[in-house]
Amino acid sequence: MKKTVLVSLALLAVPVMSARPQTLELAAVRFYRTSGAQTLVDAFCQVPFGLLDPVTQGPGGIAAYRFAVTVHDTAGTELLAQSWLQTVPVRMLAVSRG
Repeated sequence: MKKTVLVSLALLAVPVMSARPQTLELAAVRFYRTSGAQTLVDAFCQVPFGLLDPVTQGPGGIAAYRFAVTVHDTAGTELLAQSWLQTVPVRMLAVSRG
């Protein structure tokens, strides 16, 4: 029996005004393994630090964001719920990538 799995990914970040537009980049790939009747999902998320506001100020200040993943089957049953909190040194918020 094959189960379809829906994956929802959420990222909470406070946007700030920037000279150039920045967006959250997200890619997800779903695999089905027939041998174990498993559905696997690999998700990749790139968070532009320019979207973050400092949580604490000063030389040791940090910004933070939370990444949350919830997986439901087609009946709406929650199969997985996890979240991660990531901190970033404030000095990294001004680093331009290009």
